[in-house]
Amino acid sequence: MSVTKDDVGDLTIVKVDGDLSGVNAEELRTVAQECLRDGRRDFLVDLANTNSCDSAGLEALTWLHRQCAEQLGL
Repeated sequence: MSVTKDDVGDLTIVKVDGDLSGVNAEELRTVAQECLRDGRRDFLVDLANTNSCDSAGLEALTWLHRQCAEQLGL
């Protein structure tokens, strides 16, 4: 699996290729944490090339959603 990011204006596009599961979900969190530390808070997660997602992957996605909501004060 690979996680890449691209900043387009205020939006950060995070692309996940392969499986989003187990320890691989941690790579998504790491990339997102770096972006959040840099003040980024608008994300689009591209799962078009993701083969599968287990509970760890879903947890990473919901974690990112919560982090963004906190940044916005929701």
